[in-house]
This record gives sequence, C-alpha cells and structure tokens, in this order.
Amino acid sequence: MLHELLLSLSGHPSPLFDAPGHVTSTADRLLSPSEKELLSSIGHLSRLHRKLRDHAAWIAASHPSIICRAVATSITSHHLEQFQQKILDVESRILKQDASTVGAYNIVPLAGVVGEFSEWVRIMEWLWDITNYMIPAEASHKIEKMLSQSASGAGIIDKLRAEAQTGYPDIEEAAHGLSKVAETSWLRQLSTWLLYGRLPSCRIDFFIQQDDEDAEEQIFILQSKLLPKFVTRQTALSILFVGKSLNQIRSLPSAAKALDATNSLSELDLLPKHVQQLSEVTAPISVAKLSEAVANIRLSLSRNLLQHLLPREKIVETLTVLHQFFLIGRGEFALTLIAEADDKMSSRHRNSLSGKPSQSVKGVLLKEAEINHILMRSFSILSTLSSEDEHTDDILDVATQLLHLSVNGSSSHRPGTPGRAKDADSTLPQLPNLSFDELLLSVPTSLTMDIRSPLDLFLTKADLDFYTEGLSVSPRLPVQQLCARKSDTQKTPPTDYKKVARHAKNLGHHDPEALASAHRRFLSSVAYSLLLTDQSFTKTLRTLCTHVDELVAFITRLTKIQQNLDLEEDEGVEDYAQNYQKEEKDVSIEMDRARRRLDSDLKALVDRLREIDSERIGASAPGTASSVTLSEGAYEPLRVGGIDRLLMKLDWGGEDGEGEPVVEDLL
Repeated sequence: MLHELLLSLSGHPSPLFDAPGHVTSTADRLLSPSEKELLSSIGHLSRLHRKLRDHAAWIAASHPSIICRAVATSITSHHLEQFQQKILDVESRILKQDASTVGAYNIVPLAGVVGEFSEWVRIMEWLWDITNYMIPAEASHKIEKMLSQSASGAGIIDKLRAEAQTGYPDIEEAAHGLSKVAETSWLRQLSTWLLYGRLPSCRIDFFIQQDDEDAEEQIFILQSKLLPKFVTRQTALSILFVGKSLNQIRSLPSAAKALDATNSLSELDLLPKHVQQLSEVTAPISVAKLSEAVANIRLSLSRNLLQHLLPREKIVETLTVLHQFFLIGRGEFALTLIAEADDKMSSRHRNSLSGKPSQSVKGVLLKEAEINHILMRSFSILSTLSSEDEHTDDILDVATQLLHLSVNGSSSHRPGTPGRAKDADSTLPQLPNLSFDELLLSVPTSLTMDIRSPLDLFLTKADLDFYTEGLSVSPRLPVQQLCARKSDTQKTPPTDYKKVARHAKNLGHHDPEALASAHRRFLSSVAYSLLLTDQSFTKTLRTLCTHVDELVAFITRLTKIQQNLDLEEDEGVEDYAQNYQKEEKDVSIEMDRARRRLDSDLKALVDRLREIDSERIGASAPGTASSVTLSEGAYEPLRVGGIDRLLMKLDWGGEDGEGEPVVEDLL
C-alpha cells in the first residue's frame, strides 16, 4: 500500500484514488474512516500533481508568451522536480528503516507519511493557481482563442510580484524564484531592442510593437498594457527612443552616410559599453537600477551618434515651422489662408448658383486637390510679401515642402488628440471632444505636417495632432478680433516658444528625448494658457463660431438682395420671379435674430472667462506646479498671469452714465 501511495504521488494513476465511480475499491472497504480521511489529502495532492504537470507542459509548449513559457518550464523543472525528490527521500527512509519514518516492528505510520507531504499541499495549490492565471485549464487549444484567454508576460510578472507579499514563507520563496525567471526572460527581450534596435523574435507580448508591419516606414508604438508595473513611464519612453534611434541608424542609408562622414563611433563600437550597463540590471529588477541603465545608454547614444543623425539646427528649424505656421507666429499666414479660403468658397457658391440646381450642393464641396491649391496660393502670396528681404525665406521653403491641408473623413473622425489617446499617462493635456475643422472650408479640413525620419525621434504624431487641433480653433474667427485679441492674451506661446528654441540650441548636454519632454511640457502650458483644456469655454466658442458664420451668410445674402433692388431702381432691371422687397424683410429679421444669438454667445463667453479667472487664482499651469520635479537644467514653462487683460478687451457690456448697459453694434 505504501508503494501504491508513493507511485500515485509521483503522478501515476492509482486504484486507491482513481477507481471508477461504479466500482467499489477493495482497498476502500478495508480502510477505517480515519485512514480514509488521511488518504484523502494524499489523493488530492496526487491529482493536483498530475494536473499541474500536464498543464505546465502544455503552457511551456504552446503559450504565445515566451515569459509564460519560461515560468511554466521552471515550475516543471524546479518545483515539480523538488516534489519528486521529496517522494524519493521518503521512500529511501522507509527502505532504510529510518527511525524518523519507521516505527517499532517495522510499522510505518500512515499519519507520518501524510505529514511528510502536508507542507506541499499549499504550494502545489498555489502553483496550480499560477498556471491557471497564465491560461485557464478549460481554455481552448486553438491559437485564436488562446490569445484572448491567456495572460501576457507583463501580467505574470506583476502577478508573481504581488504573490510574494502574501505572508506565507514557502509561497514567498516560490514567487521570488518564478519572478526571477520571468524577469530574466523579460530582460532578454529588452536587450534585443535596447542594444540592437530590433524587436525580439517572440514579440507578441513585448511592450513595443510595430504599428503597421506592411508600411514602408517602420513606426513603433508603446503598448502600456504589456508594460510591467516596475517600469516607469519615463523609462519606457526612453527605451522606445533608444530602440527607434538604433533602428533608424541601421535602416536609413542617409544616417549611415552622415555617421561615416563625421568619422564618429558606430553603434557596434558602443555595444560593449551598453552591454556592461545593462548587465548591471539583474532579477529581481530594481526600478532605480533599470532607470539608471536606460538613461546611461540613452545619453551615450545621444552624445556619440544622434548629434550627427539629428543635428540641433534641424530641430530648431522644425520648431520654427511649427511656431510660425501652427501657433500663428507668422500672422500673415493665417490671414492669407482665411482670405484665400473665403475667395474660393465665394467663387464656388457663385458657380453653383449659376449651374443646374441638382448640382448645387455637389458643386460647393471642394476636392482635396483644390484645398491644397488654396494652401499653395497662400504660400505664393507669403513669398511675395517677403521678397523684399535680401535673404531667402528658408523657413517658408521648408513649410512649403512639409505642410499640407488634408480632408478628414468626417468631423467625428478627426485626428486623435493626445488626451484621448489610449495611454492614460500621456504627458499631453486632454482636449475637449469638439471639432472645429470644418469652419475653414465647410468640410472637415486640417493643416498637417509630414514627420520624416529622423525627426520622429523627438516629434510624435500625438504632438502634431495637438498642433492641428489647437490651430483649428481659430481660423474662422473674425480677422480683426483674432489679430487684436491674440496680441492681448497671455504672451505664453511666442515668448515661451523662443525659450524652447533656445533650449534646443543649447543641446550640448541634452538629447532628443529630453527635448521632446520639454516640448510636451510647453504644449501643456500653451493649451492651459489658450484655454483649450476648458470644456465649457471651447463649447461656447464653438457655438459662437457657428453663429458668426450664420450672421455672415445673412449679411452676404442681404447685400446681394440690395444690389438687385438697386438695379431695379436705377436701371429698371426687374426679376419678376423674385420678390426682393419681401425677401429683404425676411432676411433682415433672420439677421437680427442671428445678431441676438451672437450677442448671447458673447455674454456667455465673457461669463465663462470670469469663472475661469476666479477658478485659476492660485493655480499653476501643467508642468509648472511645485509638485513637478524637474532635473537641473531642464526646461520649465513660463509662469504667466491670469486672463484679466483679455476680459477687459471683451467686456463690452459696461454701464453708461444712466446705468443702462451699452451694447456695441456688432454690425
């Protein structure tokens, strides 16, 4: 019977515990109730061993995560091997008639044998829970369903770290051992990316993924759900930056030529140093050591390679383009673009009215080629305005090559703004879910810029989407108000942008990632200063823009009617199909209603500005709060005053001497 017990514990089926339900075991009839109770724990452990062995073997062979495979292999080769060795030790003591196991008259107490394995019940149950966490035992063996039901490598790492805090010494020891295996496997994946700029061969659960594998240009993104909790966001961004840099150095011929021309070190020359720095990070991984190693590799790469791949002159040039054409640093660009768009829309409306009625709506809509022609004409006018300068406008030439107007599919499918990105820890601010992109040309249109390698090392698509979103708020505001109020609002955008540019020029001890971080802090400050993060303000502003367009449409229609009436009176040209006098009265009434709606919007806008002014007393802009810790020499956004000057400009509802409000004539 003892031999049968040990065989069943080793993972073999036994009639003691696995007899069919309709068959009554002979041994079961011969056992007393106390012996049956003792054997029940052995039977439970025996069945648990078999299930755990088979399930761990299946995970080691089929799990999509290489980290989970490593953990399952460690369970089989280490913990189950220890359990098997325990069985052999007990058997050896019985055969040797060791007094610790064998009593008088060579009797082996059953309670003693059960007690030898009692400590293994908890650990085996815990290991079974861990394997079921990696993938449930009842999960389908099909690859498609297995992917949705299985845990990721980051998930099992976080699970093991949490299980080490349960308070049981044996489980803590087992959790630390498996955690070390999982983190070592993760470090091997990391080294492939961090040292060579290549994704690991088993990349399905690596936190850096290629966005579109079929695209000509490789775009890598960060998947936060695949990131272990011990990796901070800043460290993850640094890892992404280092790998992208190495990948571009290896894949771009222009980068290789630039490095060869400067006779600088290659990435292979720096490899031994980087390997040594990464080898200092061992499991269990320390957050501080990992961050330090990644920072050292990043700085080494920036000082030796990236200063040639991405010169600071190129960075300053790109920032200047963004400042002049997206933040309206060059005000004549916004005015010219608005004027050209109005001319195009006016001519299109005239053509549609003179054509067939069935084609009127179709004729008003602009095609993408026509929209980009508007931008090209705007650039041509700007070039004539700056032709008197002795120096060629290099920034305008760069903007002509990089900027273009694109038509969005619909207003609901606009560029994904940073605050609505999947990454909840994004350093960019969250912008309200409102669309202004159809105000310029009556179709959803956005000004975008091509981000070409290696500029994407410090300028991301999320950054560019922020510029596009911020610019779309202002293009169709009345030109006079736009010019006047832009000069009287906070001086943050132009003044602070010069500070960012100076920060880029002093890039001797910084790297592109540090500049990218400073750039995002600047964007957060701009959004705060321009009130773009306030939902109520932007909603009121959007309503105001709509009502401005309505009022302009009525004024245009009234002008056309009055011209026709003048023709009737002066030259006797009459259109008997139209009653212009009645239409003039109707349009005048509608125009007065539109004016009243606009007055109401302006009052609501001023009221909201007053609320914002009171809410922001004592508050700090994002990135300028005292709780934000910045390294020495890092860029810090300007701290500016409130919006009192803007309120004084807009406060048109003051009181005259008689106490009645004086309303400015908007017409």
